[in-house]
Amino acid sequence: MKKYFGLSNYHLGVLALYSVITPLFFIFLPGKLRYDLPHHLWGAIVIIIAPSLLGVYFFHRLRVILAVLYGVMFAFPEEIFFRGIIQGFFQEYYTNIATAVLLSALIFGIAHLFNGARGFYPLSWNWKLSGITFLAGLLLGLIFALTNSLFIPTLLHAFLVAGFKLFEV
Repeated sequence: MKKYFGLSNYHLGVLALYSVITPLFFIFLPGKLRYDLPHHLWGAIVIIIAPSLLGVYFFHRLRVILAVLYGVMFAFPEEIFFRGIIQGFFQEYYTNIATAVLLSALIFGIAHLFNGARGFYPLSWNWKLSGITFLAGLLLGLIFALTNSLFIPTLLHAFLVAGFKLFEV
């Protein structure tokens, strides 16, 4: 596949889809997508940002900046969709928060199953990435359930994706 700005055609297509759909979420779901953050959680932000500063120290600045931009481009719309909409729906209509977190993480993992796949054949699906994103989805979903805000999950998701991109995992 030909790459543009380091992105494959698959990732460019996903970003194009995100750029069309994401603004619609804010239009059709006013008040559902929360990015407010209680003051006592600002310490968590420092804990999330601090490891990224190590990356700036150890790697070339441009590479780190591109990795962070890559992370934000994917994290923002995915957190809106998977935590804000899907998990928010499950939390609203099911009383068990653990079930809501588990279901949204499962859907998040399945959505990443085809990332880099060479067709619709189970042997070519990206099972490793799907498992990693399922586990990350559990963590991000738990944080969203505890804070009732998309801010920290989005920030953490961006840094996870940026880290994967930076180290080419």
